[in-house]
Amino acid sequence: MQLQIFQLNIFKGLYLDRIISYLQQNDFDIICLQEVTGGELGEKNSRDCFQELKDELNCFGKVSYDLQNPTDPKSYFGNAIFFHKNYQINNLKTIYAEQNRIVDYQKIITTPNWAMIPRHCLVLKMQINNIDISILTAHAPWSKYPTDSPEKIEFAKEITTYLQTLKEPFVLTGDFNMQSSSQTIQIINKVSNNLIDEYKVTNTLNSHIHYAAKEIFPAGLAVDYIFTSKDMKINDFKVIDTLDLSDHYGLAVEIDLT
Repeated sequence: MQLQIFQLNIFKGLYLDRIISYLQQNDFDIICLQEVTGGELGEKNSRDCFQELKDELNCFGKVSYDLQNPTDPKSYFGNAIFFHKNYQINNLKTIYAEQNRIVDYQKIITTPNWAMIPRHCLVLKMQINNIDISILTAHAPWSKYPTDSPEKIEFAKEITTYLQTLKEPFVLTGDFNMQSSSQTIQIINKVSNNLIDEYKVTNTLNSHIHYAAKEIFPAGLAVDYIFTSKDMKINDFKVIDTLDLSDHYGLAVEIDLT
């Protein structure tokens, strides 16, 4: 069977209506998103992105948090995976960068300093038509420049260690805030197929919207990824770069799940 998967950092829901419209027009089986927000952590609005997407797409979903207001759970910033209602979820797991970091919510939102937000990877082990697969989506630690750091490298190692335990095929998507030549991405490459490399993608950022466009372009940066298990057959892969859905471009892949 073929499985259509979509990946996007949604820019805290700034263009949520456009994203919903695009996803309604395209029949993706699994949707992996970062910067899914609600309440005061949204971009210029207080919309509950996770709930709206679930309702408008008539699907199930799971959300996990990088940051959440301790006094208002509806204010959150995190990752989400959406999927058809007939898919069976066998397990949910989160892999955090700097697991023991103390989070000062008020300091983060008043600065604001996105480097202070702890990042993580959401993992869903699911069964589709009696076939097991693991879907992971990550938002890696941020820094002003895409340079390796001990935190980023350790996060990549944690994810890689987990991937090596899997008996079933996997797809890992996300905004890793790093170029493919980095040590961080090379660690993950050792246990997976990097479709950004395979399809020679050099940019995943939207020059029309991204705040650092003057610094980044015209060269561009590829910081968003889809990785698959090494034996997975890829039918199609593309960058969704013709629509302004976010400050990042979307990625779409069709895999053969047999």
